[in-house]
Amino acid sequence: MKLLKQLILMVILLPVLLQGTVLGQVSQGGMPIQIQKLKSIVSDDLIILPAVDNQKLRMANAVEEGKSHLKPLHFAQPFDVALNPNNSGKWYSDGEVKIWQLRIRSAGAYSINLIFGKFHLPEQAKLFMVGINTGEIKGAYTSDNNSESQVLAVEPLAGDEILVQYEEPIGVSFAGEIEITRVSHDFVGIKSYDPRIPLGASGACNVNVNCDLANGDEEIRDAVCRILIEGTELCTGTLVNNTSFDGTPYFLTAYHCINTEHAANATVFLFNFESPTCNTIIGDVSRSLSGSSLKSSFDSLDFALVRLSNTLPKGYRPYFAGWNHRNQAPLNSMSIHHPLGDIKKVS
Repeated sequence: MKLLKQLILMVILLPVLLQGTVLGQVSQGGMPIQIQKLKSIVSDDLIILPAVDNQKLRMANAVEEGKSHLKPLHFAQPFDVALNPNNSGKWYSDGEVKIWQLRIRSAGAYSINLIFGKFHLPEQAKLFMVGINTGEIKGAYTSDNNSESQVLAVEPLAGDEILVQYEEPIGVSFAGEIEITRVSHDFVGIKSYDPRIPLGASGACNVNVNCDLANGDEEIRDAVCRILIEGTELCTGTLVNNTSFDGTPYFLTAYHCINTEHAANATVFLFNFESPTCNTIIGDVSRSLSGSSLKSSFDSLDFALVRLSNTLPKGYRPYFAGWNHRNQAPLNSMSIHHPLGDIKKVS
C-alpha cells in the first residue's frame, strides 16, 4: 500500500514498551451456558437472510477492484438490520441468569461477522457468539467492551450460521442494551482454516515477512496489522509513535480505508497475522482489538489517523513506528502490509 511505503520511508526504529493489561483484548474467554430446548421451539429464534450469489459477487468485485488500486479488499455483502432482544430471538432463564438467544443464517456464507451498533452491558453480563457448523466460540464480551461510541465490531466466525447468546444475571444494576445493526456475508472466504482464504493472491513481489532476509525490519513488522472495516473490507495500517513516547495507541492508515467516525468505531484491528515461517501458511488470528476514534484524515493525501479504543496487551508485541518530517527523500524503501487481505508481506 502506498501509504505504508511512505510511512516506512520515514521510519526511525524507536520502540515503546507498553504497560498495558489484558483488558484491551476483544473478548474475555469462557463458555456460554448450555440450554436444553424442545425440538418444537428450536426454530423460533432463527433469522434467515436473503440469498446471496457468491460467484456473482466475486466477479462484480473483481471488476470494481480493476478500476482503481486505491480500494480495500471487499469480501462481504452487508445486511443492515435492527435485531435486539425486544424484537427477535428468544429468552430463557435458569433462575439465576436470564439468557437471550438468536440464530442468524446466511446460506452459503464462508463466514459471518456482526456489528453491534448498540452495546452497553452491566457488570457480570456476558455475550457470546458460536459458529453452528464449526463450534467456534467468540466471547465473552463484557462491560469491559463498553465504549463511548457503544459500537462493537467482531471478527468473523466460519460457516453460514451463528448463534448469539446474551447472559444477564438476575439483579444487575441495569438492563443491558444490545442491538445488531449489521450482518455481513463473506463471499470470498477469509477465515484462517478455510482453503478459500486469499493466501498468495497478492503476487510474487510480496514476500512473507518471516523469510530469512536480513533487512532490518524485524521490529517494525509488529507495528503493521490487518484491519477489517465495517464488516465488509480488509485493509492495512500501522501503529505510530508520538513525541511524548507514552504508548498512546495512534494508528495510521489510508483515507480510502477509514474516512468516517463510524468506520473507525466499527473496525477490528488484527495484530501478528503472519506466517511463522517463510512458507505460506496461516498465522494467528486471536490477537485483535475492536474500535477506534477518527482523529484526522484527508482525501488528497489519502491518510487517516485514528486512536484505538483500548490499550494493547503486551502479548500482542506492539511496536510503535517512528517518523520524522524532514523534506528529504530516502535512497531506498520497503513496504510491509497485508495486500488484498493476505498474511503480512514485505516488498
